[in-house]
Amino acid sequence: MSTIFSYYKNFGENTERNLFMQQWEVEMVELERIRREALCILIRHGLGTCQQAGPQRNILLPESRVAWATIANELAKVGYRLVPPAEYAGAQGKTTDEVTALMEKEGTLFALCYGDLCLVPMPEREVVLPEIEG
Repeated sequence: MSTIFSYYKNFGENTERNLFMQQWEVEMVELERIRREALCILIRHGLGTCQQAGPQRNILLPESRVAWATIANELAKVGYRLVPPAEYAGAQGKTTDEVTALMEKEGTLFALCYGDLCLVPMPEREVVLPEIEG
């Protein structure tokens, strides 16, 4: 939230009104949507190719570490909080093996992997709704 306040600090006297007009919401992360957004980032930035693995093509394997890091960074900018599987497991009250099963066996959890590096999204993402006109 501190980023929001520093962003609006430069607008002067209507700061409180601007903060009121901007609404934050949280939505559940959908497998198909995050996969599509990750692929669009890959194409938009010309980051090369990638492979899709997993039972539902839910594991994205970019060809370079630069592509992996760029996709992770760009997904974070649009509200996806990507974390290592161990951190996801701790936050969700699961074991790391259960999280791995969600990715590799069930295919219900998106994963962005390169070599030994792997990130998964937390179940909710922040969404900024458009300003209310009035």
